Amino acid sequence: MIDFDLSSIILVSDPPFSCSANNCNVGLSKQEVKVQVEEGHVLQISGERKKEETSSTDRWHRVERSQGSFLRRFRLPENAKLEEVKAAMENGVLTVTVPKAAPPEPKSAVRTIDISSD
Repeated sequence: MIDFDLSSIILVSDPPFSCSANNCNVGLSKQEVKVQVEEGHVLQISGERKKEETSSTDRWHRVERSQGSFLRRFRLPENAKLEEVKAAMENGVLTVTVPKAAPPEPKSAVRTIDISSD
């Protein structure tokens, strides 16, 4: 989800979740996600998860392996403050906040001309 307001752009991402017979693992940890700002006003969010689950008894041994990665790129507007981008991860949900610069004040269309005397 992307939310625009007057002062910032907010991206909220709920990464994919996985469930097994024993537990549900919602989202990714912050160590598995990377947020970068590239040249050309591009915000890149990427991540990779590698998981291995092992269980065994005296008669059998089971190993489940799963892995996956994702990459998303967003072109940011020219008035985005790239130096002030912030990211937060809470309960597996990533929130990236990109502040926007104030719009330039419009120049007055009326200009007063001084009259000189000869």
